Amino acid sequence: MSREQIQHWFETLTVTAEHEIQQFITHPFLPLAPSGRTDSNSRLDLVNHPAKCRVIVEWKTFQSQPAINGLHHSLDRGCEIRLADRLPHKLLIGDRRMAMTPRYPRDHTVRQMLLVHPGTLVDFLVEVFEAEWERALPLTPDPAKFSGLGKLEPSEMVIVEMLVGGAHVDRIASALGVHPRTVNRRLEDLKRKANATTLFQLGAYASRHWLN
Repeated sequence: MSREQIQHWFETLTVTAEHEIQQFITHPFLPLAPSGRTDSNSRLDLVNHPAKCRVIVEWKTFQSQPAINGLHHSLDRGCEIRLADRLPHKLLIGDRRMAMTPRYPRDHTVRQMLLVHPGTLVDFLVEVFEAEWERALPLTPDPAKFSGLGKLEPSEMVIVEMLVGGAHVDRIASALGVHPRTVNRRLEDLKRKANATTLFQLGAYASRHWLN
């Protein structure tokens, strides 16, 4: 599919869903509905979405401001969002009926999307989504938590989110692809910024000031 066709079917699956939208957002982020878009041809800006929405986001997407803008939009719609270390591929499912997903693995040089019609393949993709949903870490559905990028670096925001979500140092290190000692050093820096002496105090400060 061309970029225009991808845009069309992304909007179609999103706008026509009546029950649930399920989505994987992976790095690099592909902005199909940029925040603040004024294009009158975009149905996303004209329709009140009744469907439930669940989104799983790779932590690396927090490096992209357009991705953060998109998460603001999703949170405004009441979407549930969870954080994953790494997802297998991009994915959008509408009402467990139709889906869009890449034709080739994510490291393939050819980037094409498939439109998947009702049938066993859609059922399989739903199962993949549900399995990743169970493994992913929940994020507090508060749009303001993404507004702290002026205070903290994106990687620091990920550490704070995972810490408040109950993740241990090893889990955070795995998500960031660094050694646990690096995470501990970052946590010490964050404690100094928050004037905290314990991780509990850091988490409490982050919940009040960085995530809210």
